[in-house]
Amino acid sequence: MPPLTFSKNDLPFGNGISGNINLSLDQSAPALLNPINPSSNTTEIATASFGVAGAPPFKFGASQNVNLSIDAGISASLDAYFSPGASLDAHGVGDFLKNHPDSLILALDIAAHAKAGAAGSYSYGVLSADASIEAEASGELWFSRAYPRATILADVLKDFFANLRAPSNLSAPPAPGESIYYEFDGYVNLAADISAGYEMKGTHDFSIANLLLSEHYDFSILGKLGVQAAIAGRYSVEVTGVTDPDTGNPVADWARVVVQKKHSDTLSFAADINVGITSDTSGLPGTAKEFLGALLGTNAKSWLNWADKILDNADPNTLKNTLDTLSEQFLSKWTNKAFNLLSQTELNALLGDVHKIVQSYNNLDTTAINLFDKYFDMGAVPLTNLLTKLQDLTSLKDLEAKLSDNSVVPIIEELTGGDPLSWILGTVGLSDANGNPITNLLAVFNSRVQDALSLIQDNAHDLIRKWITQAKSLFGIDGFMEKLNGIGSLADLKNLADTKLNGLVERIIGTTIDKLDQTGFGKVLKGLQNFSAHEQSIYEKFSQALQQTASLSLHAAYSRTAEQEALLDVQLNLGTANGRKLLCAAAVGDFTQVLRGYQPGVVRILGGKLHRALTEQNILTFNVAGWHLNWNYQSCTTLLTSLDQNIVPGDNGALTVFTNVTMKEARDVTVNQQEMHSNFLLRLLGESHGTIDTPPQFGKDDHQYLVDTVSQFAVSYSLTLESHTNTSLARLTHLLSFASAFDLVQAGATAQGLAPYLESKKDTNNNDDFGDVQVDYEVRYNEDALTRFFSATLNEAQLRAAARQTVFVTWWDPQNTPHNAQIARVYASDSGYKLYTDLGPGLKSFTGAFPLGPAPFGVNDPHTQISLSSPDLITLYALYQYEDTLAAGITKLFSMLRSTSNHKLSPVDFQKAMGKLGTAFAEFDEIATNVAFALWDRLIASTQPPANARISSLKITSNLSGTPRVKMLIGEPALPQVGAAPATP
Repeated sequence: MPPLTFSKNDLPFGNGISGNINLSLDQSAPALLNPINPSSNTTEIATASFGVAGAPPFKFGASQNVNLSIDAGISASLDAYFSPGASLDAHGVGDFLKNHPDSLILALDIAAHAKAGAAGSYSYGVLSADASIEAEASGELWFSRAYPRATILADVLKDFFANLRAPSNLSAPPAPGESIYYEFDGYVNLAADISAGYEMKGTHDFSIANLLLSEHYDFSILGKLGVQAAIAGRYSVEVTGVTDPDTGNPVADWARVVVQKKHSDTLSFAADINVGITSDTSGLPGTAKEFLGALLGTNAKSWLNWADKILDNADPNTLKNTLDTLSEQFLSKWTNKAFNLLSQTELNALLGDVHKIVQSYNNLDTTAINLFDKYFDMGAVPLTNLLTKLQDLTSLKDLEAKLSDNSVVPIIEELTGGDPLSWILGTVGLSDANGNPITNLLAVFNSRVQDALSLIQDNAHDLIRKWITQAKSLFGIDGFMEKLNGIGSLADLKNLADTKLNGLVERIIGTTIDKLDQTGFGKVLKGLQNFSAHEQSIYEKFSQALQQTASLSLHAAYSRTAEQEALLDVQLNLGTANGRKLLCAAAVGDFTQVLRGYQPGVVRILGGKLHRALTEQNILTFNVAGWHLNWNYQSCTTLLTSLDQNIVPGDNGALTVFTNVTMKEARDVTVNQQEMHSNFLLRLLGESHGTIDTPPQFGKDDHQYLVDTVSQFAVSYSLTLESHTNTSLARLTHLLSFASAFDLVQAGATAQGLAPYLESKKDTNNNDDFGDVQVDYEVRYNEDALTRFFSATLNEAQLRAAARQTVFVTWWDPQNTPHNAQIARVYASDSGYKLYTDLGPGLKSFTGAFPLGPAPFGVNDPHTQISLSSPDLITLYALYQYEDTLAAGITKLFSMLRSTSNHKLSPVDFQKAMGKLGTAFAEFDEIATNVAFALWDRLIASTQPPANARISSLKITSNLSGTPRVKMLIGEPALPQVGAAPATP
């Protein structure tokens, strides 16, 4: 049958068309004047070619917007589908023929089997408004449209090609059965307005013996934060109409846009992810006082936590020991009488009040108390009026509709923990007290609204209202800060004779006022009076932690998403000018305005892995190292004068606050973090294995605090400490071989697998140069792994090998530090250790050469022997000494944890017994940062199957053109949420 030609002059394709579409009908195809007769599930009607090879590409799409481009001469298949199947499912129209058996779907499939970029270099292109999505170069293009089976072929073909268009041409949604699908590589941009909040835990002393939970300050929302992200990968974009699930009818004006990951066999990881914080914030950065109030125990929630503590110490003498000056003043104000003058009757009445307050606190939902606390200054009547608007909703659609009322949006955000969209989508992930998932989210929301109204109105909660009112009006941080702004000296403070203010100052300095001199008070006063200057610094710490958390979460979401799962899934109202504009942006991968804010009449967010990853990670967890014991506070004067150094952001939304540790250099931060982490881990091991004679005051909350802290802070270290501006393929292989040696074996974690996705240039020898490459390895452990720790037999040789491998990878830099590289080369060899055991201290004066075997990690080092200078021999001897100390400490720990005797050690004795281990880690820390963490990792991994214990990631940061590119390979099991139940091994 002769070809059938459609000219650009015959059909309204759009702008920029060059050439014709030539259709060669299949010999078995029906005549043009007959309907298509199904002889099988799929019938190929024709092959299509686009003009003549060598001519300009065939382009179509709206002017100054994304075009779809097909190189001239490319062939495509034109297929008719008569029943559901995988191809229709993959392009978003899988259900149409199930519901319309008398119809067919005609599909033009271009470059269906293209594996764009599978063997070549990855393109980091950012699509612009006039960009082109190219068939074959980008991947598959697919266009489908539905017809009644009785329609003759000529009419089908003419209508089909007349409606062939790009998303930028859409002024109405695709019809049922119609789909526009294309693939591209580059960036998808997304953004979200998240309600950032925090919780706080801490300990008075983070030494092994004294680890007790000071307080758990529950989650509170601080304010809204704008987060944006650009994720490079290979994607498909699919545009279809929207069908009412109840009636099966199309929904007027609404189109659905779904983004999926493509070619996961070649790119299981995101090629690059950049996360940033926008300037669109509310409530931030002005949260420094909120944070300071929580730290010093002056926020309303802190006083409620303290009320619970009073009941634990109901005996008058015991209670007196838990009070400091400020808390004693709080009770005196409550009773209108000095605490030490209360009679037994008055004390009993006080305890009765506190019991009712704690009862209300426990019975009311935390979000209701947070709401009342946060909007206390609004007044009861206005707050009640807003809550009444949200009372007794009948569906989650009602909740979605309320988001169009700006007056109640902040209330909804507070009651949903800052994530109303997840509630509407049913993906919030709430669990009951037994850990079972809660499915009736509407009932939970309605209950929270009712709790908030009850807190404001009901007589049963009168006392907790009064308690919060006293806390807010008389003991809040704002009032104290205002008073301190008018004080210039210690004499001014004493002359003011304000016992409450004195009590606050005592909490800051960690001692009584009479022990404070003018110099010490001057530092405190300066820190407090200049505290507003630190607001930006605290905000930046918050932002940094959220950025790290979001980046890790987005990497994990991308790597764990299958091709048929949605990364982004939204519906847009094309009946509005804004909806059409948003579709044009989404067509080039820009979802920033689609996902920002609440636009119920224009945008419906159905979810997707990337959207959930960006919006669900909004909890910051502060671990205060040096807080309070029975409300007797550690000094935090160092913190007030060095906020930048003493608040340390970490991954997974965790920040450490060192209240009284002086840290002048970055190394001080690392050493203190490692010491804290090791102490928590050792205490957890001792408690879990019954080695410690646990004191009565150490309860389940203290144990959970240990677990949470150890789980949140990762064992992490870098494989390169110096900058390498020129990274060859051989060096990249060396860096990544560490992943295999340390059990981080993942698909793609090879130089050959990663090279296509790293920017590179040719050096003078025509070899690939990947620029400056940094590789970071991070591991955290689930609770079951930690409680099973050391369940296997200790392998001392493996432990020693881990120490040598870690020092080697840290010191091996023959170009920049040749002496360290030589020492590391010998230290990692068997001959070095043999001479150490044979010669002892005589090793320091050894004059011979050390015979060498192959270098670790596949390093290409031609040396078969090395002679060391006298200073280097002394360093080598010290390394083996440290290793001996480490082995002795670990052996003792194993022995203690595996002991079957009934004798238990006190926490103090356990700490003393662990002294040698602490010394070993400190000694290795003097060699290089991160060695202790690396040894912990090897130790844990060597005692149990890594896949069951370790949650790992390998981050590769490359920088060739001045723009860092980040790739992260995530190891299973899946990363847990903060506070989530541990994975089962």
